[in-house]
Amino acid sequence: MNNYSNNSYHTFLHPNQTYSSVFGQDLVADVIEIPILSLTILFAIVYTILIFSRPVFRQNKFNWLTVNICISTVLLCINILAMHAKQNDQSSSINCRVRAFFLLSAVNQLMYSHCVAAVSRMLAIVHAKKSFSRSNTCLFICISIGWLLAFLLSSINLFFDSYTCLQSPSTEFLSYYNLVTTLIIPIVIITVCNSRILRHVRQSTRQLRAQGTQPRLAHTRDMYLLKVMIVTFVVFFFGWTPVFLMQIFGVSVQFPEFLTIILRISPSVAMLHDTLFLIFTNKPVRLFIKQLVIRRRLKVPANVVAIFQQQNRNQM
Repeated sequence: MNNYSNNSYHTFLHPNQTYSSVFGQDLVADVIEIPILSLTILFAIVYTILIFSRPVFRQNKFNWLTVNICISTVLLCINILAMHAKQNDQSSSINCRVRAFFLLSAVNQLMYSHCVAAVSRMLAIVHAKKSFSRSNTCLFICISIGWLLAFLLSSINLFFDSYTCLQSPSTEFLSYYNLVTTLIIPIVIITVCNSRILRHVRQSTRQLRAQGTQPRLAHTRDMYLLKVMIVTFVVFFFGWTPVFLMQIFGVSVQFPEFLTIILRISPSVAMLHDTLFLIFTNKPVRLFIKQLVIRRRLKVPANVVAIFQQQNRNQM
């Protein structure tokens, strides 16, 4: 046996340590991480069900972008929980490659779901005069391309041993490949799209003010949604970047136990934050949930609830 951890997901996070040397900190991290992942799945599913169940929410195209992020989050959380369930699993090379493919596909899908949101917002804002850019067809084409890219970019893990293969050391170039395809490329795409959106909105705002008119409500809403997507991506980026950097530099660096635990749970914390942040910043959804709670506690008449729902529609 080499000095890889007997837990394939733990090996992904700290490949320089044996199972016996990290067992204590892995146990502490598991106690923290598994409940966080479970809560993330719960909130993401509830949010997705709310969007699908209410026609007024389905009409908002931005909600479909956030649903795509939530579905990707659920798939990634399930993959990580499955890795927890396979501790000490000495699988064949084929099985471990398949596990690596599904895990990296889920990570890539979540990363590229942020890219899809950035590209879709850019097309809808910068090319607003083109009906196709604001159509449902364009939206679902972007989402489909994001899923396809996630699978294609992860397929290389089916041909080489990686961090989930405990019987043989990981192929070194895979760590660099995954860093580029999972982090660097999405960062470039999102940065370019968001910069283009900011430039367009600022130019439009200056033109309107030069004409003596106030910026339209659509511009304010576009800037707000842009800030939401930037915050969710930044949190996700800082949560996952240490994981990929440890794959490259972790072999030669010994991390303190408390720092290893923090790095272990940072991706899960980032996903939980982004899920809650998307729910909280979606004002119609937030108000709808608040109405349900108030109605249940105070038994508000249905006609009063209908008035609140109409106000929600007017704010979308």
